[in-house]
Amino acid sequence: AMSEEDLRTKAREVHRRAAEFLSKDNLTPETISAAYARISRDTRPVDELRAVARAEVEKARKSNRMIIFGFGHSSVAEHASFNVDVIGVSRYAVEEIQKFRLLAFTEKSQRYILLGDDFVLPAEIKKTGLEKLFVSAIKSQNACYHRLYEKLRPWVFEQNPGPCSIFGLSDRPSRRLLLGPHCHPIV
Repeated sequence: AMSEEDLRTKAREVHRRAAEFLSKDNLTPETISAAYARISRDTRPVDELRAVARAEVEKARKSNRMIIFGFGHSSVAEHASFNVDVIGVSRYAVEEIQKFRLLAFTEKSQRYILLGDDFVLPAEIKKTGLEKLFVSAIKSQNACYHRLYEKLRPWVFEQNPGPCSIFGLSDRPSRRLLLGPHCHPIV
């Protein structure tokens, strides 16, 4: 669990990296939209994704063409005009942001990125004295998720070689393929 001080430290680091990022002269709408298009399936932090897109402009252009025009995900193009990075918040906060959003929204996809052991400990839980129980439940849930993932992954790839290779899933987790649409763990 991240304490408030850890969150503040992380926020200061993100702010520092954002200021460094904004001082670069190769910041363009196409590299920004390409970076944000990668967020949902890439485990790297957003500032690193932006740096990669800026370093590989031709690849960013090709990626944008494929995602925006080929797949029809035009919301990715919206990132070229306005961005706000929201990092280190709870799943509940993410759901509330999505519910009232006005613009495009891209997040790390729990379908394609294997869950880690980081989570936000709500202040309300701290006030109840149930912090240990909450942390224990989250850790137990995450351990179960990882055990299921390791056991089911080989079988799913054996049963679904076509879809796994078509979607490029051989090197990344896919919770949708592994656990199906009805077995999403509550996080």
